[in-house]
Amino acid sequence: MAVKWVIVEILDNLWDWAKQVLNTDELNNNLLLDKDKVERTVLPHASYNGNLQILERTWNLAKEQLTKNELKNFLLAQDNKRKTT
Repeated sequence: MAVKWVIVEILDNLWDWAKQVLNTDELNNNLLLDKDKVERTVLPHASYNGNLQILERTWNLAKEQLTKNELKNFLLAQDNKRKTT
């Protein structure tokens, strides 16, 4: 989850590159909805360090990319301790 240590410009470049080589399902399932070893999605990682720009950019990318149902799951995803973001 590179978003924990990334600055906004790097996140934008990574996203642009990913859109060039991945289809919509791959973008959603491998970047936005994928979970790490403790079942966290990218959203808690984006909010972890308190960088509002990263959190806002992640949210905007999700709104642009995900369906309404996927967006709901993105916001309400739980980790292995049943905690949400």
